[in-house]
Amino acid sequence: MMGNNADTGQYGVSFSMPFPINVDNLFDFEARCGEVAGILKRADGDAVRALSIVTQQEALLVEECRNDLHTMSNVCEDLSSDLLTLKNAVSELAWSMRSVRSEYLGIAQTAQDCRLLVEGDTVILFDEDVEDCAHSFEELKAQAQVQRLNYERAEYVFSLALESLKVDAYEQWIEPVFNAFKDQFVPNEKHLLANGVACGVGVVDTIGQSTSALTMQHFDGLYKAPEGFLDKGDLSMWTFEPIGKHGLEPVGTRRIAPALGKVGKVAGVAGAVVDGGITAYDTYQTDTEQHPEWSEGHKVTRAGVKGVTTGGTTFVMGIAGAKLGAAVGAVCSGPFAPVGAVVGGLIGGVVGGLAGHYGGEYLGDVINEQGTDRIAEAIG
Repeated sequence: MMGNNADTGQYGVSFSMPFPINVDNLFDFEARCGEVAGILKRADGDAVRALSIVTQQEALLVEECRNDLHTMSNVCEDLSSDLLTLKNAVSELAWSMRSVRSEYLGIAQTAQDCRLLVEGDTVILFDEDVEDCAHSFEELKAQAQVQRLNYERAEYVFSLALESLKVDAYEQWIEPVFNAFKDQFVPNEKHLLANGVACGVGVVDTIGQSTSALTMQHFDGLYKAPEGFLDKGDLSMWTFEPIGKHGLEPVGTRRIAPALGKVGKVAGVAGAVVDGGITAYDTYQTDTEQHPEWSEGHKVTRAGVKGVTTGGTTFVMGIAGAKLGAAVGAVCSGPFAPVGAVVGGLIGGVVGGLAGHYGGEYLGDVINEQGTDRIAEAIG
């Protein structure tokens, strides 16, 4: 980060312009990605042609050979696609960093022309220079701050592009579900405040559901499940039917769970709103970096559309997944139905919300490409 060793109004101040990236290596890596992607694409074509030839043969190992060639074709195609995505992302990063580097070099040269001391990536204003160069120092410092923001934004957009790469089964299926579980209980450092609220509400909801389940499990036989399939997963639909001395409903389901449930009712809404807001923010940042020629209204509209579609589908699919998962968990858990309902609802909600998130992003992209972008182009 750019820093000062004292306040700018005092003597002996400085600012730095760290630039640890080798831009030339980025451009070289971009070229290598393109070359390897081309090789893999041709290998995919060769595998497809070989597959068509083998399919027409008759022998004991034809089926195994056909499956292997089909697998090879898919792997080559997927890797080629990922490398092209990586190539485009590296290209965006390289050009952005090249611009920042040029600006930094220009700032350093201007500083020397103004008789400021430049040592490596640091510009220094000494006591004897204050009267003549203090104004230039402040202007150059402000320019360096702008470039530092450009540097960080380019890194952030590049990280978003890397996150979109799905190179194996773990990253494609298991990791997103794991991260979704983690995000439900651990606030994301990038959006700590927004995620903190949703996580807090989610934790309260889970505690309330767990309290009901454990109470029902402990007082086994005193709670009756409802008749409907989906209703079995909703613990609030279970009825307390006392026998003998158990005339008063246990405090877990009588007071604690209903109190926490009032907060838990907004858990799905809070999570969807946060998910949509973060998606909108990421969309705006990406568009700002990749399309500086777009107007502010165009970028804000695209971000709003994608945020709304993502948040809406996340909410709907999350609720649906939670209800279905809770019902399946209750039905399949036998005597542990209350606990199974909580576990099943948690898993179903996370998986459903994850599916809704990706579906909403896709829907938002379609609406933006077919509607928002075309309207913006027509307006000019």
